Amino acid sequence: EVFAKEKMNVVAVNTQSTFNILEAASVLHIDRVVLASSLNAVGMAFNLKPNVAYIPIDEAHPCRPDEAYGLSKLLGESTADSFARRFPEMTISSLRLPAVMTAAHFRHFNPAATYLPKSLWAYADVRDVARAVRLALHAEGKGHEVFLIAAEDTAGETPSRELAAPAT
Repeated sequence: EVFAKEKMNVVAVNTQSTFNILEAASVLHIDRVVLASSLNAVGMAFNLKPNVAYIPIDEAHPCRPDEAYGLSKLLGESTADSFARRFPEMTISSLRLPAVMTAAHFRHFNPAATYLPKSLWAYADVRDVARAVRLALHAEGKGHEVFLIAAEDTAGETPSRELAAPAT
């Protein structure tokens, strides 16, 4: 089945590339790595039912992806944990990103026609994501840490607490 092969490819490519990046960094003695994870590591947009244990969703929120992409991102975070244990001099940041948009894209898209409802309309401006990467590269401390990156507001007009009500 084509779809099954595509799911296997998502998991294989995402997990292998994360491992390869971290392995190369360790071999080359690069002690700071920033990884692009996803809000889907929690289990949101692509899950059959969004995983909303509480809101606002934060870094401590339980992760329960039930599909290939979210699983691959969660496995990437676990891989980062493993490298941080093995190479304690490394600082690894995993940025859990929602939909990332430019200001122009945000002005011209219809949030109701996307997967955003299952992500509680979370988004991040590309400039804020760039700033988060820069800050992560200069972060104090060692080990692996996950950071949820999102705008203060949502792409929807409905308050987040109301959006979460049907999902919980």
